[in-house]
Order: sequence, then C-alpha cells, then structure tokens
Amino acid sequence: MRSLAAARMTIAATYRERTLRTAGWLVGASAAAALLFFAGLGGALYMRGPGWPAVAFGVLCLVGALGMLDVARRRIVLRRGEVRIVSMWSERVYSRETIDSVTWESGVGVALKLASGDWVRLPELGRNSQSVANTIRAWLKQTRSEGESTS
Repeated sequence: MRSLAAARMTIAATYRERTLRTAGWLVGASAAAALLFFAGLGGALYMRGPGWPAVAFGVLCLVGALGMLDVARRRIVLRRGEVRIVSMWSERVYSRETIDSVTWESGVGVALKLASGDWVRLPELGRNSQSVANTIRAWLKQTRSEGESTS
C-alpha cells in the first residue's frame, strides 16, 4: 500500500505539463499555401503590373501568412490543474474541476464536456482525433486520481 502511494506521489511530482502541438505536416501545408500566394503575387505583378489581380493576391498573401502563424501557434496545454487552449487570436483556460469528460467523433474532432453541460470543441491539430482524446482522457484520469489521493 505504501509503495502504491509513493508511486502516485512520484507520478504526480514528475507530471508538469503536456503540450499537444499542431502536426508538422499541417504547418508545412499552410506554409506551402502561403508561399503559393506570394508566388501568385509575384507573377501577377510581373505579368500585368499593379492591378486587381495583384491586390487579390496581396490579400491572399496576408490571409495565408496569418493563417500559417495561427496554425503554427495553435496548441493544447495540459497542466496539473487546467487545460489551456492557445491560438494566435485567443487563449482559453478551463480548470480541471470544470471538465467532466472528453469525446471525439470522426470528422468532428475532439470536444470537452464541461460540468455545466456545455461542450467545448478543441482546435484541429492535424493529429489523430482519437489519440488526442485518449491523451486528454488519460490526463483527466490522472488528475482526478491525484485530487482523490491528496484529499
């Protein structure tokens, strides 16, 4: 019994945080799209000079670059007492006590069910949704058992 409690304390002490980042292929794909927009801008300026096509590609360049930065910055951080969902535009924090469960469905992605009954859809990271849900489920189970062992 004592060794089980010691093992739980060791696991709790070594668990700092886990970060789920966007898959490299998704960052690469968004960077490739942004690069194509910049190539289109260059081609439009070279072939037609300043005009509506160049303006359109300029807007696409801006959107592509911002989209690539957002995809590169997007992540889910699992800390001991909270889940932090980070993107370029926002950062949402949910304490462990407010999260009831996690689920996923093919084509829909991963969602957290809050104790209030609301659902929070997690950002797409370009990873297997089932794997992300299982990682969060394991974190929920680990932090739930930590809370029970300390109280």
